[in-house]
Amino acid sequence: MRRLLLLFSLAIVITASAALADDQTICAERQGERSITACTRSISSGQLDDNDLATMYALRGTTYRNSNDYDRAIADFTQTIQILQKFASADVVASAYVTRGNANLLKGGLESALADFRAALALDAKNEQASSGLKQIEVALSASRSPAPQKSIIPRISAPVTEGSIRGRSSELGIEFAAVGGASWCGTDVAIRLGAAKSTAFKGDPVDFQRMIGRIRAAVQTECPLVQVISFEGRINDRVVHVSEVSRLGRWRLVALDLATRRPLCQTSLANDPNCSKRVEAYLFAQMIMRGDSFAQVEMTTMLETDSSDHLVWTAGPVIGKLNLFDLNELDSNLTTSNQLADAIITNIEKACSAERNAPETDISTDRSDDIAYRQLRCRSDGSPLTQHFILVSPVDTAFQVFSIHAGDADVDAADRLAKSLLEAVKSAR
Repeated sequence: MRRLLLLFSLAIVITASAALADDQTICAERQGERSITACTRSISSGQLDDNDLATMYALRGTTYRNSNDYDRAIADFTQTIQILQKFASADVVASAYVTRGNANLLKGGLESALADFRAALALDAKNEQASSGLKQIEVALSASRSPAPQKSIIPRISAPVTEGSIRGRSSELGIEFAAVGGASWCGTDVAIRLGAAKSTAFKGDPVDFQRMIGRIRAAVQTECPLVQVISFEGRINDRVVHVSEVSRLGRWRLVALDLATRRPLCQTSLANDPNCSKRVEAYLFAQMIMRGDSFAQVEMTTMLETDSSDHLVWTAGPVIGKLNLFDLNELDSNLTTSNQLADAIITNIEKACSAERNAPETDISTDRSDDIAYRQLRCRSDGSPLTQHFILVSPVDTAFQVFSIHAGDADVDAADRLAKSLLEAVKSAR
């Protein structure tokens, strides 16, 4: 009997070890949910030493990163770093910091990535990836802290194509592509040249074209994680026949541009959308100011679309924001300044709050120091969640930019941080 029990126990151990080995193999494949589940089982098994545990976290983090789930990827890479610090050499820990830094870049967290690359270099001064990433981020942060005046026209692609940059060919479409810009092609804004011999190349199946753009974007993100906007210029011989762009802020959706002006085109079936120019200006301004760690979670959900009453809508997790433009001639004659318009908007929100038998709590002691007006209002009632509203009004020529941010009770702090970052970004852009 003892021999039978011993053999039975041994069989359980062998089976468990085989299952763990299978999970580790599947985890190492880094192929979607199947690998994530296998990694998780391995991590939770309690049978791994520190080296294998760090490896499983790193592999799961990589799978999350490849699935664009950057928050979970960063959390796993943090676990990897903490475990490696117990036993690994400095250069190995430095490489782990670089891996997390790249994930922070993909998320749009430039300052977090900067801290990771600096930590890597403190451990291993010869780490070339950390050194390269550090230089690129410092340039990008310098540009974002001192933004250039708003540009309505996207520059034409004319820089040389160099070996070693992104390049390839779509066999389905017969289109060759390559990054341009010389050795410095990688940055927050990347330009891609598309070339074909046949005039039908850019008039083929739109699904195949979108698939090609998606593959190029994935390759650019891998080689240049800090990228924010990728612009495309398509040529038949030397004749430009196509211009478009994708952006992190726009969730990498393809936006068609006008051939002559390089400005975005509204997505409309109307012959003449009276608000198209405002949608375009809202899109361009958001692309210019919403960069860096403070806006890493912001994504435009409604842009350049005529079926929306708002000119631009974005989200940052559960926080909802909007940007609308109003010409002076659209407003009442007594609304001629940012402060007057902000007061009128917040008063209307306050009335709506009171009409619902709620208790408005208005704070109008905020920014009145210059042309930019900033207001906030809390609307609460007994037994109901608090609702927070932020209004920011900025004058532009003979119009006003009106930003509004709305958040529920649990998300008030996140909305407050976003509103303050937006205020500073708008001020810097003036």
